[in-house]
Amino acid sequence: MAETQTVRRVAVALFEGFTVLDVYGPVQAFASTRLTRPDGSIQRLFEIMTVAEKAGPVKSGEGPTTHAEHAFEDAPTRARR
Repeated sequence: MAETQTVRRVAVALFEGFTVLDVYGPVQAFASTRLTRPDGSIQRLFEIMTVAEKAGPVKSGEGPTTHAEHAFEDAPTRARR
């Protein structure tokens, strides 16, 4: 039987004026990291969440806004199983 890999949590910190590529380049790299199980299903290795000073919209330096899911003070510390 194949061993199940641990899912690790990655918190992406947002701040007003962040650079879009600096956020979404690494997000894409972490999101693409996965294993295919023998039954063909996919197991992601990272759970990605966004955090900021307060939850809600955060405007990038280029204009688009990204939603911070959590404030720094209330961000979960463990990945969902």
